[in-house]
Amino acid sequence: MATMFLRPALPPLAALILMACSSYSLGEPLSPTTETLVEGDVTLAVPLADGSLLIDDGTQLAIVYADAREPTSIGATGEIGTLRAYVALGTSTLIAGSAGTFVVQTTPRSGLFRAPIEDVIGEEVIRGLASSPRPDAPSDLWVATEERLYLFRDETLTEVRVEGMSLADVSLAPRAPLSVWAATPTRLLQVHVESTSRALSATEVARPTGASALAVDADSTLWLVSDGMLWSLRSDLHLENYELPFVPTALFAARDAGDVWVQAEDGSFYHQLYRVFRLVDSMPLSDVHHGPEGTLYARVGDTIRRVRARHPITVEGLHSGPILSATRIEVLLPNLDHVVEVRAHAGAAVLEVAGTPPSFTLEPGPIPVGAHRLTVEADYDDGTLTAVFEAPIDIATDATWTNDIEPIFQNYCADCHGERGPSPTRLDEREQWVERSDRLIENVVTGRMPLSRPMLPPSDIALIQAWASGGFAE
Repeated sequence: MATMFLRPALPPLAALILMACSSYSLGEPLSPTTETLVEGDVTLAVPLADGSLLIDDGTQLAIVYADAREPTSIGATGEIGTLRAYVALGTSTLIAGSAGTFVVQTTPRSGLFRAPIEDVIGEEVIRGLASSPRPDAPSDLWVATEERLYLFRDETLTEVRVEGMSLADVSLAPRAPLSVWAATPTRLLQVHVESTSRALSATEVARPTGASALAVDADSTLWLVSDGMLWSLRSDLHLENYELPFVPTALFAARDAGDVWVQAEDGSFYHQLYRVFRLVDSMPLSDVHHGPEGTLYARVGDTIRRVRARHPITVEGLHSGPILSATRIEVLLPNLDHVVEVRAHAGAAVLEVAGTPPSFTLEPGPIPVGAHRLTVEADYDDGTLTAVFEAPIDIATDATWTNDIEPIFQNYCADCHGERGPSPTRLDEREQWVERSDRLIENVVTGRMPLSRPMLPPSDIALIQAWASGGFAE
């Protein structure tokens, strides 16, 4: 195990920071939407990277999937012990418990594995974990024990020491690629590691002088509680504090959403978004953890629930790949009786939404050719925030035989309908597709072809239809 000694960079980062008392507003109370994932007593409940939940119900260690009736068992009860820290690493989740450190996987199949870090960290007690991405390489893992701070990279553990500072009782939050925030009760540090070498540097923030809680949101803004006050430090180094009508004690946020949940000294919760703080309607939450997409996972009475500030939106009809012809998109919304308005736009193009369930059409022409961001929003009158769905789309009108259709033939049809295939029907020339276009389209839409194989992806079917309607361009 290597050791890296650091000197704090001078001047402190705070000398470069513009500090101000932030303007904010108190919005209407928030009535979150909740989803019961588990009923009954559990001794462990940990949100995983894909939104599922790891539980220990006293009989088994299992994963609860939202769309499954029964939990998937992956281990024995008590195998992890009491939760100490967890962090998402791609599609896996690293969990440190009183009985050991484990990697939990949910794809391609569920499983529990001893983490390799356990072999090098020994019996030290892990109390904090954070990851920071690396270009073209697995993420760096930062590990805080009761006494030390470590960097785990390429299966090598490096102890981080800052001259003249103790890194005992440190809390961690990701800052940016290759860097992490490290806070002790008296100091706040930005620790950075070079991409190719293992060189480390540390920069101290002079104010606030430390943190009892910290979290980072999707804008890379660091939120922290220090001396009973809430602070935020933006990525442009603008530092703000908030004179709130409550005393904050804990923070919950994740890098994939702007939602920040703040727990007050009296146990109540506030939700923050765009500097608007909303009191969460009375709901006794305990054993609270942050999950993906701005969610909380918490114990409410004898249940474990997923708590959201807004209703989820899902859509049907949207496929990967370019959109080459009119495509109907259906918007699936829960609690339809409380929906006030649904809006959709693709880039600057406003889309007409109508019907129940609501739907709209993506079509080349009204939407210019090129890449766009599809956004669907739904306003509710039940106390939740505006529901939002976003996805990238690509509008195109120029499908050709050479660039689009022939590759589909090679991938799905050549084995049977090529020069050496067993079928007497040849499809390796453009003219053969033109002659049989109606039958070919019917076969791929209904799934009759490819024979004894999965249906073509919707994006490929759309390519074939657009190529035919566009005149079978070469």
